Amino acid sequence: MQPSEAITMLEPAGWVNSAPQAWADLGCGKGIFTVALASLLPTGSTISAIDRDADNLHFVPAKYKGTNIQTVHTDFTTDLSLSPFDGILMANSLHYVRDRNVFGELLCSLLKKNGRLLVVEYDTDSANRWVPFPVSFVTLEKWASSLGFRNVTRLKERVSTYQRSKMYSAVMVFNK
Repeated sequence: MQPSEAITMLEPAGWVNSAPQAWADLGCGKGIFTVALASLLPTGSTISAIDRDADNLHFVPAKYKGTNIQTVHTDFTTDLSLSPFDGILMANSLHYVRDRNVFGELLCSLLKKNGRLLVVEYDTDSANRWVPFPVSFVTLEKWASSLGFRNVTRLKERVSTYQRSKMYSAVMVFNK
């Protein structure tokens, strides 16, 4: 996926707040969605780009369009001791979480009041070796609701190069 395509998936989330924000990108990979997020956030914002593969983090820029990006080498499913964020992006990473209920508690502890969770996933519940713990939009809605999120909104969808199912993006607000 190209950064412009990633921006298209995230853009409808609504970036109405012009004050700088602090975000985390959990499972950032080589930073395609990190860069997309940075291009949409207000100037002066920060992103903690988190991935367990240190080699991926070398591709993530330290700054992009007025947003500072800090890379963090860790496994986001087990080892996160960071300050609360205004938002968290999980682009093609939630499907690697084996126990979403346990992880959900950790995730919620990382969000500020009314913080947003932005998700990009495959719209399927059928596992394969690349998507071991899939999260269809219907599954995401149920999971998010059980954790206290509100306004779960499907933003965009697109055909996936690698899957038979489509990819979707969604945003929701944490009701702390």
